[in-house]
Amino acid sequence: SILVSTISTDCSLDSYNQLADRILLVNTSKPLCRSFLERQQAINQTLMSVKGLIILDSTPFEKWRVSSPYLSPYFTQMMESSDVPILMVREPDWRQYDTFLATDNNKISIVREESLSDVKNIFSCTKQTKLNIGEYIDESDCQAGKTLMSNGSIIENICIKGTCSQYGRKCVSSEIKRFENLQVPILCKAEDLDDLKLEFRVRGKKLKDKATLQLPSGGRETYCCRSSQKNGTFLELYQDQTCSNSWNQVELLTEKCKWTDWFKSKDHIHRARVRLCVVQSSCIIKESYNTQGDSDIKLDQCQNIPEKCYSV
Repeated sequence: SILVSTISTDCSLDSYNQLADRILLVNTSKPLCRSFLERQQAINQTLMSVKGLIILDSTPFEKWRVSSPYLSPYFTQMMESSDVPILMVREPDWRQYDTFLATDNNKISIVREESLSDVKNIFSCTKQTKLNIGEYIDESDCQAGKTLMSNGSIIENICIKGTCSQYGRKCVSSEIKRFENLQVPILCKAEDLDDLKLEFRVRGKKLKDKATLQLPSGGRETYCCRSSQKNGTFLELYQDQTCSNSWNQVELLTEKCKWTDWFKSKDHIHRARVRLCVVQSSCIIKESYNTQGDSDIKLDQCQNIPEKCYSV
């Protein structure tokens, strides 16, 4: 199984209420944490709250006991019987990450060896803002950004560089070796895109400007409104090669759209919800509506404006 959560480094005995659904790190180089580990009742209560327990052991090398590595017979029994994952890490294996492990609310994962093949499930899309159009994902390029696929999904290829040590020495397991330079394609969720100012790209070329297209009313504009109702939505078009010359044509193109899920945006004066669609492999249709703050309630915006996408 894979366990992902934020960490707490609080070894005080009055912290049970703050430990719910977190991973407690007990650093035995600290007197308060050593005292905590001597109290079986405190440990039992803690295990009823936390998602996991990691003991950062500071026992000197010359005092390591291979036949009985844990801190006491009680710990040996607890490690074998607890429903909560408990991991003890020797100092040579954790000391180089001391700063990270000493910071509350950092996120860590505990992965059992049989679940290593599912390790990509612990990663999520980054804040990278480049959004490419096309079906091809270059797995050798971890800086290329996200890719908007024709089926409406957004994929990001991320690279993870890992190290593994056991008792201060490099791991020899071939299963671990592949994590030294791991490339993982991640399916981005809507919340991964919230408030990102996405930069649209086609074959490496940035699509800077919205297309200015013919309106059914005769004018030209960089957007149009899909409905005469107060709570209508707006369309915008970003194109490398010409996909459309009029908003009427864009409206027809949306009939074949495979849209992304709606996500939040700060691109507007107001807060907004946005979704995207790839057309003709080189253009992006963007649909949006403004909202009241962070709510999903649409602002009145389309009833009295002439920039309609369709012929009235």
